Amino acid sequence: MRPTIDPSVKPEYYCQLYHSKWQKVHMMILQHRSMSDLIGHLQCSLTLSFPYIDYPQYEVLNLILTATTTTSFGLSDDEITTTFPGMSDIRTLSGRAADYLQSLIDLLSHAENWIDGDEDSLSSKTFAIELESLWNLLYRLFGFLSLNKARPGRRNASDRGRRIPSSSSENHITELDDADDDGLNILKYVRFISEEEWLSRTELFGNTNFDRLGRDPWDYFLWGFKCSIQGLTQGDEISRLTWAVWKNVLYLVLRFYNLEWQRFNRNDDEFTLTMLRNSNSLFFANILVLGRSDLDAGLHELAKLALVHSIDSLERIRPIMEGDLILRDSSEYVPELLDPEEDESQLGIESIPLRRELLLLGYRYITLLDQDIQVKYKRRYVQAASTCLLKVGDCDLRHFFAIGKETSSPDRIFMTRIAYRIIDDLTGINRSKFKGQEDTVEAIFEAEIEDDSRVPILLSFLAQNDSNFASSNYVRRLASKIEEPILGNIE
Repeated sequence: MRPTIDPSVKPEYYCQLYHSKWQKVHMMILQHRSMSDLIGHLQCSLTLSFPYIDYPQYEVLNLILTATTTTSFGLSDDEITTTFPGMSDIRTLSGRAADYLQSLIDLLSHAENWIDGDEDSLSSKTFAIELESLWNLLYRLFGFLSLNKARPGRRNASDRGRRIPSSSSENHITELDDADDDGLNILKYVRFISEEEWLSRTELFGNTNFDRLGRDPWDYFLWGFKCSIQGLTQGDEISRLTWAVWKNVLYLVLRFYNLEWQRFNRNDDEFTLTMLRNSNSLFFANILVLGRSDLDAGLHELAKLALVHSIDSLERIRPIMEGDLILRDSSEYVPELLDPEEDESQLGIESIPLRRELLLLGYRYITLLDQDIQVKYKRRYVQAASTCLLKVGDCDLRHFFAIGKETSSPDRIFMTRIAYRIIDDLTGINRSKFKGQEDTVEAIFEAEIEDDSRVPILLSFLAQNDSNFASSNYVRRLASKIEEPILGNIE
């Protein structure tokens, strides 16, 4: 349902017209159908009317975010279950909600794929307006990550209201309504929950909306890691189910944080510390809080947080949502098979990719800084990460360094530096004393590397990710000294 375009009218007007119309449809689905039906509709119609983007208003999107935390696998609540014939989905509501929010973030992350090359065309200008509006909406949605909201507050009634179109567009909206009445007749009136009730809701299925929680932004990660350790390494099924839900939420948070970084990085600009301090980056602000305004200390604490593995250190972290640690519909919950190595893990193998991504995000923010000040922060951050990784076992170390081909070059460089730093610590080698790569490798070869099972894991990683190391004449000699299955085949 795209409005008829008059080239003489600013595209902002038509964007407002489009969203005013579709927000009425969204409310109709919520009022007369279900949350699942709305998510299904939104997923299908996201870019169906390009250059317009179909997304709901903040109050509705806020409920969808809350839906990502529902732990029931067989919901019977008629506000949540699917009522459209043929729209049932084997995925849980939390999974569907997370997938939809992820699609919004993906659209912003890869917006260039939708540009036709002519930035001055009406279509490109309209899409650019839509993208900026979507970014502002997501920034507001993830505003609960701001430490300024670490205390719960109450919204005034005026803050809960729906968006009212401006008077200049009311007549056009009426014309569109009349033209599309047939499209709305597909909605069967099963029940009626008022629009005001939906827009003023502060919870869904017993779970409080994120903007009402008032929790420290880092508590969400610590709670997720606590559930992963108890559920994956200690066999607690309820914690495992809670982790299965929260890992989706945490990946959403990380992808939003990464989207923030992309917006800073898109023009290859360099920033001073002051510029980043004064920016609106939630992630950077939260790192500074970790370090009590000191970036070095904040990055050190970030490394410790990302690789935390002691349940005792997480004792103070309490459940986030009312539904956490409640196993609903247990008869329908069939756990996925655990990795056989989970018994050897301290971190929880399933949580390692998320932990690694959190650690890498800190490094990406360092790369935004002026080249002159990057060096010291990179060196100290690598040392902090290495120190934490030295405390985990072989199993976790192996999975931490098991990165895919899609890993970016800067991320690989960071991982390579960590690997070398750990080898230095394990073998007592100080690479700064050697003139070149071959001298360093020779020193590693001469060290008693077979005495520590972690060194072969790291050398295997370097052989596959550091071109200088992989092309060295010493790699074959190392292969003869290290178990072949660990190092892999070196051509």
